[in-house]
Amino acid sequence: MDIDLGKLKEAGGAILKVANTIHNKELFEQLADYIHKVTELTKKNAELEGHILDLKKEIAGLKEKKFIATQVRYLEEAVIVDNPKRPFCKTCWESTKELISLNAIIDGGICPKCDTVVTLSYFGEQTPSGGFAIQDEG
Repeated sequence: MDIDLGKLKEAGGAILKVANTIHNKELFEQLADYIHKVTELTKKNAELEGHILDLKKEIAGLKEKKFIATQVRYLEEAVIVDNPKRPFCKTCWESTKELISLNAIIDGGICPKCDTVVTLSYFGEQTPSGGFAIQDEG
């Protein structure tokens, strides 16, 4: 059952005006308390919805990392995945499970995050963008 807390609060406000008009102090105080509780529940509900959204994002990120982990292959001093097929820093992968693309340098690559330098003869020539042209294994 979906309860619209905003509408409950509005209804409580209208009833509060009636209670004030008929000069029923006890009813007025009970309704004021009710409106306060609805306001608190509305705030708590918004906090919980934000927390649920954060958890859903975290779960999606963990599922993606788990999937990527099944795609990672070690090659020389780097790791690669089939798509995109380029070298990533082995040091960063092993420590944080982050795929950090290596920047091409002569005869290898350098990690822009941890500054690890690797020799990568397997990866062949640099592309014009500074990446690697990875050769097929076969």
